[in-house]
Amino acid sequence: MVRAHGWAAVAEENEIGVRSLALAVPGSETSGRPPLAVFLGAAVVLTSQDELLNHLTALHSCAQDIADRLV
Repeated sequence: MVRAHGWAAVAEENEIGVRSLALAVPGSETSGRPPLAVFLGAAVVLTSQDELLNHLTALHSCAQDIADRLV
């Protein structure tokens, strides 16, 4: 499912009280580099899953900006 969406979201699966959203930096696994990802975390009591997903476009832009700098 993560590969189909291109991102992953978790809510309190790794740390109680924290929900997070992450996606891979495109092309970062080339040239022998370890794969890179960008991540956004928020407190469960302050941010709903939908609110966190509203930042997905900005997170994609961030990941693409990093990828563009990997030359």
